[in-house]
Amino acid sequence: MNQHGAARTLAAIIAVEGLAHLAKRRFFDTLVPNRLQPLRREIEIATGSLQLAGATALFIPRLRQTSRWINVPVQVVTLLAAVDNVRHPERFRRQRVRVSSVQSLVSRARVPPRVAAAVLIWWATRPTPTRVRSPSAGRAG
Repeated sequence: MNQHGAARTLAAIIAVEGLAHLAKRRFFDTLVPNRLQPLRREIEIATGSLQLAGATALFIPRLRQTSRWINVPVQVVTLLAAVDNVRHPERFRRQRVRVSSVQSLVSRARVPPRVAAAVLIWWATRPTPTRVRSPSAGRAG
């Protein structure tokens, strides 16, 4: 997949994540660390809004560099939340199966996609080399 296609695919995925954050806030509230409990609503609204803004910027080639600086930090913050959930899988209380090993596995499964997403966003938004024309390239001699 080329850089342009990867950016569009990532934009679609991030947009869905952003909409999910805004539509299913109660589910995502359980993923916010307890020490940030008073700010859970604000964190989820900000995360969803930033994901939508970052996804929109990924669709616009001129704004892809800007989208890098929106999307990568959001992925890092959600990665930190995922790692916190690995340490405290009991917080993932919307899980239907109550077996702790399953909860732990689900929590651990959230970490690699976050790392991969941050790396893919960085790759898809890297500057494309511009061709520099030599002064004699356009002249017929």
